[in-house]
Amino acid sequence: MKRKNPLFIFDLTRQHKFGEVDFVSVTDKDNGFVARISYLDGDINEADDNSKTVSNGHGTSARMEITQFLGVRRDNHAVRTLLAKAMNEYMKRSVLEVDSNAPSDAELVKFIDILIRGNRSQLADVGSDVKSRQQLMTSLRLLEAAKNRISGDKQ
Repeated sequence: MKRKNPLFIFDLTRQHKFGEVDFVSVTDKDNGFVARISYLDGDINEADDNSKTVSNGHGTSARMEITQFLGVRRDNHAVRTLLAKAMNEYMKRSVLEVDSNAPSDAELVKFIDILIRGNRSQLADVGSDVKSRQQLMTSLRLLEAAKNRISGDKQ
Protein backbone atom coordinates (compact mmCIF):
# COMPACT_ATOMS: atom_id res chain seq x y z
CA MET A 1 0.00 0.00 0.00
CA LYS A 2 1.31 3.43 -0.93
CA ARG A 3 2.10 5.85 1.90
CA LYS A 4 -0.31 8.79 2.24
CA ASN A 5 2.03 10.90 4.41
CA PRO A 6 5.75 11.58 4.35
CA LEU A 7 7.75 9.08 6.40
CA PHE A 8 9.85 11.82 8.01
CA ILE A 9 8.68 15.26 9.13
CA PHE A 10 11.54 17.49 10.30
CA ASP A 11 11.23 20.53 12.54
CA LEU A 12 14.39 22.51 11.84
CA THR A 13 13.01 25.90 12.86
CA ARG A 14 14.02 25.70 16.53
CA GLN A 15 10.90 27.73 17.33
CA HIS A 16 10.40 25.87 20.59
CA LYS A 17 11.63 26.07 24.17
CA PHE A 18 13.91 23.00 24.05
CA GLY A 19 17.19 24.77 23.18
CA GLU A 20 19.42 24.29 20.17
CA VAL A 21 17.90 21.03 18.97
CA ASP A 22 15.88 19.87 15.99
CA PHE A 23 13.13 17.24 15.91
CA VAL A 24 11.94 14.53 13.56
CA SER A 25 8.61 12.72 13.55
CA VAL A 26 8.61 9.31 11.93
CA THR A 27 5.09 8.48 10.77
CA ASP A 28 5.44 4.71 10.39
CA LYS A 29 2.23 3.12 11.75
CA ASP A 30 3.96 0.27 13.58
CA ASN A 31 7.25 1.84 14.65
CA GLY A 32 6.74 5.61 14.50
CA PHE A 33 8.40 7.94 16.96
CA VAL A 34 9.44 11.50 17.74
CA ALA A 35 13.17 12.07 18.17
CA ARG A 36 15.29 14.99 19.37
CA ILE A 37 18.41 15.80 17.34
CA SER A 38 21.30 17.51 19.08
CA TYR A 39 24.99 18.05 18.47
CA LEU A 40 27.85 16.70 20.58
CA ASP A 41 31.55 17.45 20.68
CA GLY A 42 33.76 14.63 19.45
CA ASP A 43 33.66 12.05 16.68
CA ILE A 44 31.10 9.52 17.92
CA ASN A 45 29.49 6.73 15.90
CA GLU A 46 27.13 4.53 17.90
CA ALA A 47 23.59 3.20 17.87
CA ASP A 48 21.17 1.41 20.16
CA ASP A 49 17.43 0.75 20.17
CA ASN A 50 16.58 4.36 21.11
CA SER A 51 19.29 6.51 19.55
CA LYS A 52 21.81 6.93 16.78
CA THR A 53 24.90 9.13 16.82
CA VAL A 54 27.00 9.86 13.74
CA SER A 55 30.17 11.87 13.33
CA ASN A 56 30.69 14.45 10.64
CA GLY A 57 34.42 13.66 10.71
CA HIS A 58 35.32 17.16 11.88
CA GLY A 59 35.01 16.84 15.66
CA THR A 60 31.22 17.11 15.93
CA SER A 61 28.53 14.43 16.02
CA ALA A 62 24.75 14.52 15.59
CA ARG A 63 22.67 12.47 18.03
CA MET A 64 19.08 11.44 17.29
CA GLU A 65 17.31 10.16 20.40
CA ILE A 66 13.72 8.91 20.62
CA THR A 67 11.67 10.99 23.04
CA GLN A 68 8.27 9.44 22.35
CA PHE A 69 7.26 6.19 20.70
CA LEU A 70 4.12 6.51 18.52
CA GLY A 71 3.87 3.09 16.88
CA VAL A 72 1.42 0.34 17.71
CA ARG A 73 3.98 -2.51 17.70
CA ARG A 74 7.63 -1.94 18.48
CA ASP A 75 10.17 -3.93 16.49
CA ASN A 76 13.67 -2.86 17.59
CA HIS A 77 15.23 -3.86 14.26
CA ALA A 78 12.70 -1.73 12.37
CA VAL A 79 13.22 1.18 14.80
CA ARG A 80 17.00 1.04 14.26
CA THR A 81 16.44 1.03 10.49
CA LEU A 82 14.11 4.02 10.74
CA LEU A 83 16.60 5.87 12.98
CA ALA A 84 19.34 5.27 10.41
CA LYS A 85 17.16 6.44 7.50
CA ALA A 86 15.96 9.50 9.43
CA MET A 87 19.55 10.40 10.34
CA ASN A 88 20.65 10.08 6.71
CA GLU A 89 17.82 12.38 5.60
CA TYR A 90 18.61 14.85 8.39
CA MET A 91 22.29 14.98 7.47
CA LYS A 92 21.40 15.61 3.81
CA ARG A 93 19.21 18.57 4.85
CA SER A 94 21.36 20.01 7.63
CA VAL A 95 25.03 19.36 7.00
CA LEU A 96 26.71 21.45 4.37
CA GLU A 97 30.22 20.68 3.23
CA VAL A 98 31.54 23.42 1.00
CA ASP A 99 34.86 24.24 -0.61
CA SER A 100 35.13 27.65 1.04
CA ASN A 101 37.67 28.77 -1.57
CA ALA A 102 35.26 28.29 -4.46
CA PRO A 103 31.65 27.74 -3.33
CA SER A 104 28.95 27.47 -5.95
CA ASP A 105 25.94 29.80 -5.90
CA ALA A 106 23.74 26.89 -4.75
CA GLU A 107 26.11 26.17 -1.85
CA LEU A 108 26.11 29.84 -0.85
CA VAL A 109 22.31 29.94 -0.89
CA LYS A 110 22.09 26.78 1.23
CA PHE A 111 24.61 28.23 3.71
CA ILE A 112 22.62 31.46 3.94
CA ASP A 113 19.46 29.40 4.56
CA ILE A 114 21.22 27.76 7.53
CA LEU A 115 22.18 31.20 8.88
CA ILE A 116 18.61 32.45 8.42
CA ARG A 117 17.24 29.42 10.27
CA GLY A 118 19.66 30.07 13.14
CA ASN A 119 18.69 33.74 13.38
CA ARG A 120 14.98 32.91 13.33
CA SER A 121 15.46 30.46 16.18
CA GLN A 122 17.05 33.25 18.23
CA LEU A 123 14.04 35.56 17.76
CA ALA A 124 12.04 33.63 20.35
CA ASP A 125 14.94 33.87 22.82
CA VAL A 126 15.25 37.67 22.76
CA GLY A 127 11.72 38.11 24.11
CA SER A 128 10.89 41.78 24.61
CA ASP A 129 14.45 43.09 24.15
CA VAL A 130 13.65 45.58 21.38
CA LYS A 131 17.26 46.35 20.41
CA SER A 132 18.22 42.68 20.06
CA ARG A 133 15.03 41.97 18.09
CA GLN A 134 15.79 44.86 15.70
CA GLN A 135 19.35 43.61 15.20
CA LEU A 136 18.10 40.12 14.40
CA MET A 137 15.45 41.45 12.02
CA THR A 138 18.07 43.59 10.23
CA SER A 139 20.35 40.56 9.97
CA LEU A 140 17.50 38.47 8.55
CA ARG A 141 16.65 41.13 5.94
CA LEU A 142 20.30 41.38 4.85
CA LEU A 143 20.67 37.61 4.65
CA GLU A 144 17.47 37.35 2.59
CA ALA A 145 18.71 40.13 0.27
CA ALA A 146 22.06 38.38 -0.19
CA LYS A 147 20.33 35.07 -0.86
CA ASN A 148 18.01 36.67 -3.44
CA ARG A 149 20.89 38.42 -5.19
CA ILE A 150 22.96 35.24 -5.41
CA SER A 151 20.03 33.11 -6.57
CA GLY A 152 18.88 35.73 -9.07
CA ASP A 153 15.51 36.41 -7.43
CA LYS A 154 14.36 40.02 -7.79
CA GLN A 155 12.12 40.22 -4.72
